[in-house]
Amino acid sequence: GGSTKIQTLQLQGSGPSNSEASVAKLAWEQIGIRLAPAPLSEVSSINEDYRGGLRITEVRPGSPAARNRLMVGDIIVGIMEWQTVNMDNLQWILASPNFKQSTPSKYYVIRKRQQLMVAMTPEVARVR
Repeated sequence: GGSTKIQTLQLQGSGPSNSEASVAKLAWEQIGIRLAPAPLSEVSSINEDYRGGLRITEVRPGSPAARNRLMVGDIIVGIMEWQTVNMDNLQWILASPNFKQSTPSKYYVIRKRQQLMVAMTPEVARVR
């Protein structure tokens, strides 16, 4: 009827969600790595049981990852008995009581088309 209505609408950004940001922070603090999703085609060509993985994009000097010689380009496809297809999987694993109690934990990694296993303990002082 001729009146003006003002409405505020907040859109969600296309960046990482809060949970992705928090798990990325945990991975950096506890393990010393930054990660990005790796395509299924890259990991399934090594082992068809893998459904994806997380590529290491940065390794913090002096971190558990650096001490265990993980490198930029490595793809983490599993930790303990769980696959790391995406950041949600990693968040679930890092929060798991079994992960927190298992020291060191087994990390399954693909490097230059070869499968490796690395036993690594996160930085306990940073674990929440």
